[in-house]
Amino acid sequence: MTLLNKGDTNSAIGAYIASMSWSFTTIASVGYGDIYPVTNVEKIFGIISMIISCGIFSYIVGAIASVLSKND
Repeated sequence: MTLLNKGDTNSAIGAYIASMSWSFTTIASVGYGDIYPVTNVEKIFGIISMIISCGIFSYIVGAIASVLSKND
């Protein structure tokens, strides 16, 4: 928590949002590039967009696997 921005640790909710943003970025493997969310709104948007994009990717991979399994 000490590596976060000083503004992130002012409240418990800010620290929770920062930690959730870090964990979803790690799970989604989108990296920690030069462009990263700074405010809580940006972090929440990033979390939601990563969840949606992982769901879409999973659906596409599942659909392709379903088509390939029907060919057997």
